[in-house]
Amino acid sequence: MLLSRGLLAVVLFAASTAEPIAFPDRFQARYTLHAGGLEVGTTTISLSPVSSGRYEYLTVSRATGVAALLGFEEIRERSVWQSGESGIRSLRYSYDRRGRKERRVEVIFDWSKGRVTNTVNGQNWHMSVPERTFDKQNYLLALMLDLASDKRRMSYRIADGGKLKTYVFRCLGKQSIETEIGDFDTVVMERIRANAKRKTVFWLAPSLSFLPVQIEHREGERLMTLHIRVASGFPRELSAEYFDEGISPC
Repeated sequence: MLLSRGLLAVVLFAASTAEPIAFPDRFQARYTLHAGGLEVGTTTISLSPVSSGRYEYLTVSRATGVAALLGFEEIRERSVWQSGESGIRSLRYSYDRRGRKERRVEVIFDWSKGRVTNTVNGQNWHMSVPERTFDKQNYLLALMLDLASDKRRMSYRIADGGKLKTYVFRCLGKQSIETEIGDFDTVVMERIRANAKRKTVFWLAPSLSFLPVQIEHREGERLMTLHIRVASGFPRELSAEYFDEGISPC
């Protein structure tokens, strides 16, 4: 499904600014997924360094309750990337679904050739990609960095399923929300879709380096919501300064 974080700090360079942005090099967050008034799963995200200049962004989603009984057990997504002058640079992405319908996907980025290799259940194909193309997972980190840079409108090219897609976001405003780990001032961002029946909205907290503290996804009448339950590795000094100085992401 989604997210994560920890203890130290690393300097990344966002594409929208020449100034370095402080960003934790470790963090972890855990969410519960609700649908139809029931808890149906959990999602844990984590960010950690794996080697010099390289980082692993891991998402593990597990079904609970009725969803687990139906055979949807676990989805594990792993993104390995490095920081550079253009920001986050994807290197490798993997998707591993375990349960009744197993599926394995791997995407390898070869920037010397400007292409990615997709492997789905053992079958390979190639696709050309321009610079600053993200995988299906780490675009969220890029969104967090862009918000920290006070960028107004964000769009991201994503290598997904052998196709080059574009995720576009718009700001809906600011909102204070209550969570299990405290109250947060948030910036509300919506992913713009051509299909009006599908809608995804993110509540991102400046005090957690713009980590989402709530995410809603609607498909027709079906609504699924991720609620944050645990977060570690984030200082909470940013929020008051961000909002009191009148900085507006919209």
